[in-house]
Amino acid sequence: MRVLGLDPGLRNLGWGVIDVQGNRLSHVANGILHSVGSDLALRLLSLYQQLGEVVDHYQPNTAAVEHTFVNKDGAGTLKLGQARAIALLVPAKFGIPVGEYAPNAVKKTVVGVGHAQKGQIEHMVRMQLPGAQIHVLVDVRGVGYLVFCSDRSLAQLPGPGQAVALYTELLVREDLLQLYGFLTLLEKEWFRLLLTVQGVGAKAALAILGALGAEGTSRAIALGDVAAIKAAKGIGPKTAQRVVIELKDKAPTLMAMGAGAGAAASIPADVLDAGDIAEAPKTPPKAPATAPAHAQAAAQSEALSALSNLGYAPAEGAAAVAQVATDAPDADTATLIRAALRLLAPKG
Repeated sequence: MRVLGLDPGLRNLGWGVIDVQGNRLSHVANGILHSVGSDLALRLLSLYQQLGEVVDHYQPNTAAVEHTFVNKDGAGTLKLGQARAIALLVPAKFGIPVGEYAPNAVKKTVVGVGHAQKGQIEHMVRMQLPGAQIHVLVDVRGVGYLVFCSDRSLAQLPGPGQAVALYTELLVREDLLQLYGFLTLLEKEWFRLLLTVQGVGAKAALAILGALGAEGTSRAIALGDVAAIKAAKGIGPKTAQRVVIELKDKAPTLMAMGAGAGAAASIPADVLDAGDIAEAPKTPPKAPATAPAHAQAAAQSEALSALSNLGYAPAEGAAAVAQVATDAPDADTATLIRAALRLLAPKG
């Protein structure tokens, strides 16, 4: 049985499709529909048309819609009710039965607790439905942005309502604008490089970075470790091989960027409201925990620079440094250089 889940909203209507076989659930697809138009009628029409395309494409057998309770904001409740009407109408038009479920009932089913927090729900969704794409909605001076992040970055983001700084990349297509967010400049640069590989799109690039991280991706490609790249969700052996072959000569350049590119983005004071500056951290709360990784990146870049000065080719120097860093993750610059030189020394 195929189930379509809907979370109604006038601006953003969330949807997800899963297949159910006995007690087994599997993720099919999910996303967010954004209403467009200069007035309410046009926005409702755009949601109606987009949702119709989703239903027609995935052919669900049944649908589930979140039940909405009346709150203090009468106007907001009315608009949400109109969006719910679209969520109920479209499946009914296709002859699909629709069930309505209270938010607390959904949370209790997913997590086991009716008042579970968003982080708990996201964790359980990832466990039960591998491959489901969790989205981040970021508010910047009253403007909401939908940002796609890797699983690794998502796990390091602060809680809802807290300040965060991200490096962003906007991908522009004829029919779509999508914004991608990264906690470090190094992760962003690897994302851009991965997109240059034939057959690697944004989803695949995020999967690789989510599985390995920026530093892990650098080491895997420098070492020619196809198996590590293939371990990312949705990456096949041929694609993993192309990634290694096409980017092996470019890995040293990013490794040489060092800790400057690995440092977390900071939040300029002028983007915060006056009342938020005292409370909001200058960097994401998780940044201190990543400091050792930045120190390692700096040591690796310094070692790579030293090997280059000694006349070794960037590719072979990067492979040697990556090998040593894999075997001894906490090695300092001097240790990396000595161990790399031993690896590069002529055998026999």
